[in-house]
Amino acid sequence: MTSKEIQVKNLSSKGDHLPSHLVQLACRFDSSIEVITEGRRLNAKSLMGILSFPFTENMVITVVANGADEEVAVEAIDTYLH
Repeated sequence: MTSKEIQVKNLSSKGDHLPSHLVQLACRFDSSIEVITEGRRLNAKSLMGILSFPFTENMVITVVANGADEEVAVEAIDTYLH
């Protein structure tokens, strides 16, 4: 299992596309991936789950991945959210 705290930045540059792009990115990996914040655990591969959460600029989330490509998955999501 690999986890990392990530501060969401440049939210305005991602616009309304953040949820769909985040899910598309997560689905590229075989690992299970969760986004944890404010006491909620969201499946990063579930568009409905990600859409239900209002991401805000500078919020801190924890990304947890478990599987063969977990480290690469977490780093890719970190890069996207910066």
